[in-house]
Amino acid sequence: LQQMFLDEKALKENNVIIMLSYIESMLDNVIGKDLILSHNNIIGTGGTVTTLASITHEIPAIKISPDVMNGLKITKDQVYHLFERLIGSTLTERKAMKGMDPDRADVIPAGVGIVMKILEHFGAQEITVSLSDLLEGVLIELGRSMKK
Repeated sequence: LQQMFLDEKALKENNVIIMLSYIESMLDNVIGKDLILSHNNIIGTGGTVTTLASITHEIPAIKISPDVMNGLKITKDQVYHLFERLIGSTLTERKAMKGMDPDRADVIPAGVGIVMKILEHFGAQEITVSLSDLLEGVLIELGRSMKK
């Protein structure tokens, strides 16, 4: 998405709007429009969510660990605020943000746009960070079911 819509030469409002519309249509096509969460919170994992949390909570990259990150919450308003901040900044400015992994500075505006649209799509008000991934969750559930 970053390459399609938000390269440094074309980081303009019109491209941002087109990118966000594209994300919405992908979510509608893949997930559907009728799925509603019974909770206001979703769990997020992966580099974008970790970077989003580290910037929002101003956690230096060297401090990122499951003990520090797991369970951190980021509100929908914080995601919107960071998205606006990211699309209004240059690559150099993004690299200098506290908590930013410089290697992700080029792709983070698109990633945060995706998180923003996922929150909207499901009607969630916040995202909770997990450095554990899906495989760990599957193994934990498998272990629980084997104990029964």
